[in-house]
Amino acid sequence: MNATITPKEIVAGFAVAGVTLCLGIYFSMKAGGDTGTLLIRVFYVLAALIVLKFTFAWGCMRGFPTRRQDGSIAVSHLMRNLVMSAIVWCALLFLFAPVVMLTFKLTR
Repeated sequence: MNATITPKEIVAGFAVAGVTLCLGIYFSMKAGGDTGTLLIRVFYVLAALIVLKFTFAWGCMRGFPTRRQDGSIAVSHLMRNLVMSAIVWCALLFLFAPVVMLTFKLTR
């Protein structure tokens, strides 16, 4: 992970993940059918990867790097970062719920 990442960049990354969710819902609703299902899955995975990337950078910045100095993986730090990612994902879904509702209205 990049150790020089700033908190503003982390927040911006989470915002990009939220916008990615909204775009995925919009495009999947417009496409419909099997194509829409595939699009929503692709956008959800992309948003989840964005959340994971920035949550692991946040954990590294806060002193919980996944790799130790000797190159081994710190399982406790890995689990902590995964739990933080799940919490951020839930918060992101809650914060972007009004935008998602607006997206549903725009596609109907």
